[in-house]
Amino acid sequence: MPGPDDTIADDEVVLLRIPPTAPWFEPPDRVSSANFKLDRRRAEQGLSVYQQSAVSPDQLLNRPDAIAGSRVVAARVGDIRALRNAADVPLKLDVFPDMTRAAILVMRKSVARNRAN
Repeated sequence: MPGPDDTIADDEVVLLRIPPTAPWFEPPDRVSSANFKLDRRRAEQGLSVYQQSAVSPDQLLNRPDAIAGSRVVAARVGDIRALRNAADVPLKLDVFPDMTRAAILVMRKSVARNRAN
């Protein structure tokens, strides 16, 4: 399992399982931005995503906790790091190892640290 200071490569692909209900989808089948917002009531610090190198989209959809009709979206870590808002300001997101669960990474605001890409 990766350590807390391990750098996740820009070309790593991560997966996110999306439930088939509102507010997660907007008609007819557009993935809603609600999937990427943290729930402050639950004090969420990041969004769990899966490493495609360790878990396939089919495996995610066939897990016992998956809701029938769910979909999987994929993104490159480098693309997540490069995201900007409507005002063209960097979102400063990064992807870090989750030290408690193998094959799971956490996408959250980055903290100042040296990272060579």
